[in-house]
Formats: sequence, C-alpha cells, structure tokens
Amino acid sequence: MSQYVESKQPHAKYTPALPATDANSKPLLPLIGVLLIGILWLTGMLWLVLTTSNPVTLNKEQILRANFVIQAKFIEKLKGFDIDQAWPPQPNLTSISQADIANLKEIKFEADVDYLVPITRTGDTYLVTPSRLPSGQPLIYPATAEALTQLKLILKEKSPE
Repeated sequence: MSQYVESKQPHAKYTPALPATDANSKPLLPLIGVLLIGILWLTGMLWLVLTTSNPVTLNKEQILRANFVIQAKFIEKLKGFDIDQAWPPQPNLTSISQADIANLKEIKFEADVDYLVPITRTGDTYLVTPSRLPSGQPLIYPATAEALTQLKLILKEKSPE
C-alpha cells in the first residue's frame, strides 16, 4: 500500500494518507476518568460544606468580665429578654426590657431564639458586656448545648468551687 493517496484537488496530485481512526479508540477513557474523579471530589466538598458548620466559640475574656450571664429569649411583644437562667443566679430578675440594656441596639439577633448574654450592671442600667475585640462589638451567643458547656467551663474558672 502506498503512503500517498491520489487527491481530488487539481493543484496537488498526492497527499499523505492519514491513519485510519477506530470509532472505539481509547483517548476518551482518561478524560472520562478525570471528569468522574473531579465530579466526585466536588460532590464530596459540597457534602462537607452542607454537613459541617463553625461551632460557637464564647469570648472567654468577655464572659469573665461580665457581672452575670443570662440565658434568655428576646420576645418581640415584650420588647425585652425573658430570662430562663442566670449565672450566678439573679433571683429577682426574670426579664430585662430593651430600654434597660443601653447597648442592645448595637446587636443583631432574632426574636424567639435562646441566647447567652453576658451582662454588666452599671447602676440601674444593664449593658451587654462589650468585647475587647478591635470593633468593641458586644457579643451574644446562641444558647446551644456546646455553648452552655463552654460557659460552664469558663464560669468554673471564674469562681472555682
């Protein structure tokens, strides 16, 4: 068999013959394998993003400076916090109105959600204990089981029994 085939173009008599390609050639298999691995990796990353979250971390220094910490729910109707529990206990304190907490407007929170709120008392006014972060933002925390465990450990350090 000749290396050249006769061309149907008038200006060239012979052109090099191209190797015959098989319809079942294998160059696509590595590409499909790489695509499959990439899709599996992206699916795994998406699963990790959806199933893991950043845990709540209490600002230890803020908690230690607070006069007390409350576990409370902000009730929109009452315009204040309905207190479930306080550390150390505050027997005469069952709720705090929004007006009694001087810096509450600086904080974003949702109504009807339990929060841990570090409180500093200044005379007749309460203050969400400011953090010493560069922004000085007062911080409150969702009252999750993990956050309550952290709080109890921090409070043990504040007043060991």
